[in-house]
Amino acid sequence: MSGLGVYDGDYLVVDRAIEPKVGSVVVARIGPEFTVKTYGIANGKPVLIPANPAFETIVIGEFEESELWGVVLWNLHKLHD
Repeated sequence: MSGLGVYDGDYLVVDRAIEPKVGSVVVARIGPEFTVKTYGIANGKPVLIPANPAFETIVIGEFEESELWGVVLWNLHKLHD
């Protein structure tokens, strides 16, 4: 997710009570896995847009159990060892 400025080992502050807006960075659950993507709308359906163009956009609920888990408010990452 480095395209969003999120790196391995970062801490995300997530608010599960607010609704995402188009362009929000969200944590979503697709099956048993969690992912961080950008929220969008395509053809009237909610979608998860990857930062890496090599991956496809995911239509929420199209293929397997999924849910928007929360909206990322803050990203904390270490700058110095």
